[in-house]
Amino acid sequence: MNELQKILLTLWTACTCLFGFSQNIVPNYGFESASGVPGGLGQWSLCQEWNNVGSLTADPDYYHVSGSGSGDLPVTPAAIINPRSGNAIMGFMVFNKFQADFREYLSIQLTEALVPGQKYLVSFFVSNGEVTATSNAGIGVSEMGVHLSVNSPVQTGNGVLAETPQHAVSGILYDRNWRKVQFTFLADAPHSFLTVGVFKPDSDIQFAEVEGDHPNIGYYFVDDFIVRMVQDNMEIPGVEPGTGDVVDDTERNNGPTVRPTGDLPFYIPNSFTPNNDGVNDVFGPIINHMDGYELSIFDRWGSLVFQTTNCKQGWDGKSKGNEAESGLYVWQINYHERGLNDDKQVRSCRGSVNLLR
Repeated sequence: MNELQKILLTLWTACTCLFGFSQNIVPNYGFESASGVPGGLGQWSLCQEWNNVGSLTADPDYYHVSGSGSGDLPVTPAAIINPRSGNAIMGFMVFNKFQADFREYLSIQLTEALVPGQKYLVSFFVSNGEVTATSNAGIGVSEMGVHLSVNSPVQTGNGVLAETPQHAVSGILYDRNWRKVQFTFLADAPHSFLTVGVFKPDSDIQFAEVEGDHPNIGYYFVDDFIVRMVQDNMEIPGVEPGTGDVVDDTERNNGPTVRPTGDLPFYIPNSFTPNNDGVNDVFGPIINHMDGYELSIFDRWGSLVFQTTNCKQGWDGKSKGNEAESGLYVWQINYHERGLNDDKQVRSCRGSVNLLR
């Protein structure tokens, strides 16, 4: 290290000590900068800075709330999901039951190389979303990890990248909600590239069919990547001080607890036919009373089409006085549930409903 580098490192470390964290060195960390909005799957190249580690066949997917076709949000071919923040996310397949060692990866060059010997915090959010009746997703896998490298790795076809990640989630990672994966480590080289995915073959990972009637792929959405220099003695929530070991590498994002639809205190149908024949004309849960109740209905572009706080009132299939188009819509119900100490806890559940005419 020359004298100029030492001076810059001293200034950088001083700033880090003063403010606790340095700036995030992941460009386009939330996938918001793009050359256009997606109109289908496999359009990862629209998202600036990010790449697919040079594969000619692996095609991660870019999603945007203003997208069209299979590239829009919240209803995707894999699952129903909203961005953790902003308007865009990425999704990629890490497992295929019918094709051994099938992998897709996402990678990006950092705005600056890591400084060897310095401590860094790495974090991102991951989710599986809520699979629909037509989705073939629903398999959870272990060993989702992050690999930081000096040079960009290169994938051949859809094969496994034979790299050793700085951190990988050991157990099966699967959640409809956004979960935070984070860890700290001491840089051992001037790493300039971050790659996320599963870096082990099928024989060395765990996998399980978690949701869906016949799931055959493991599919994950990601958002909000961070790489920051931190102080050696700084305590970081979720990371054990002084060791860099992760206490809870799947920390839930703060917010209402999202319950699976199979564990709800009410029944709710998955389709309805608002054709005024007196049968199944209104959509809503079958319930007499619920504290803090609110039902919201969103179209495939994420726009609110119906909302009520009356649990006796359902959706009649209209939006702004006009008949809504046939298709899949997303519902969300917020309500209060009493906890162990008799306190009211906010609960939230989501699902999809098919409007048929």
